[in-house]
Amino acid sequence: MKKRRETVAARRAGAVVVTEADAERLVNLLQAQGNRTAPRTVPELQRKLDDAEWLDSRLIPSDVVTMNSTVRLRDLESGEAVTRTLVFPYGSDPGRGRISVMTSFGISMLGRRV
Repeated sequence: MKKRRETVAARRAGAVVVTEADAERLVNLLQAQGNRTAPRTVPELQRKLDDAEWLDSRLIPSDVVTMNSTVRLRDLESGEAVTRTLVFPYGSDPGRGRISVMTSFGISMLGRRV
């Protein structure tokens, strides 16, 4: 586990930040994969967590996507807007816009700024 950061790393251009609580739960999720057949996205999520700054949730800017964030996405070509919520795998329901963090799309959302 990473040490607590006391500064707001999100001020760095392009910095990816996650809450400490989310990061710890995600690390536990990855470790729980153990010998089971792991989704192909496990290394991708592990890299994201390794590269991210872990901050106390009080230090995360309000425009950063964290677990259980609901965001509105707009297709720049068609103009169509959709609403998606980033969730842990057990809460995934793509038909209701609930996207698992264990998917490539979910991983790309995590820690991004709106």
